[in-house]
Amino acid sequence: MLYCYEQVRERPGDNKEQEKYYSGEKCNHTLKYQMIILPNGNDIVDVVAGEPGPKSDITTHPRISFTLSSKSKI
Repeated sequence: MLYCYEQVRERPGDNKEQEKYYSGEKCNHTLKYQMIILPNGNDIVDVVAGEPGPKSDITTHPRISFTLSSKSKI
C-alpha cells in the first residue's frame, strides 16, 4: 500500500525556495510525505519525508515499480 500526504509548512522567505515548495493543489507551501506499508498493515517498509510539495505522488519515490498479480482485483 502506498500512502502519500502533504503537510502545510511556513512560507520560505526566498523566492526561489518558495517555488520549490508551492503546491497548486493545496494552494499553499507544503512538504510531501510518503509511506509504503505491507498489505496486512503491520509493517512499514519505507518512509520518504519532507519532499517539496509540488511533486506528484509517484515521483516522490521513483524506485517503486508496481506489479499486479493475476489475483489482483481492480
